[in-house]
Amino acid sequence: MRRNNNETPYFKYLVCMVLFLSMVSCSFSIPHFEIPGPIQASDLTGIWEITYSDSGHDVLVINGDGTYCQHYSNSKQVYEYSSSWLPWQMSELPSGEIRLQMGSGRYFLNGALYYEDWGGNPDELYDPFEKDSLRSKDDLPLVVVRNRKGELLLYHLWTSSDRGFPIIGGENEYFRRANLSASNGHTLDNGPHCVP
Repeated sequence: MRRNNNETPYFKYLVCMVLFLSMVSCSFSIPHFEIPGPIQASDLTGIWEITYSDSGHDVLVINGDGTYCQHYSNSKQVYEYSSSWLPWQMSELPSGEIRLQMGSGRYFLNGALYYEDWGGNPDELYDPFEKDSLRSKDDLPLVVVRNRKGELLLYHLWTSSDRGFPIIGGENEYFRRANLSASNGHTLDNGPHCVP
């Protein structure tokens, strides 16, 4: 059977598009996080930071004595917040998930203006690892996870269960341990503008 020459370029184009789309979709991977297993409070002490998609920069200074402070700044929104030293605690859920409760911590994942419009933290947050909602108006809950590189991360809970893990930009949802050489000289003693 003889092929029509008009069909061949179309077929080649279709095959090339399918191969191209397959390669592109494989290059983006859904973030892989694991529950880190048993950890100590000392594993979490230090300076943790995150830069949100709205250019806000959030820093947590976590001390081993059960205190922490939070400093948030956003030059685009001309907003800055510094806490006093506040209590934090770590708990392990029956599933093995390790959750931090940052007492009176502020939820800035959706931006400072969103925080102000809400009148504070959201009433309810969704834990994508437990697939469950929790009420936590007065605290900032974070989930301790480990990424593929073995780094501990402090993952934000979500305001909605249908958010889904982002393929691109997921770095905006978790605190990483700060690179001290790039952390503006903050130390555990002085913190980033922490109020005594």
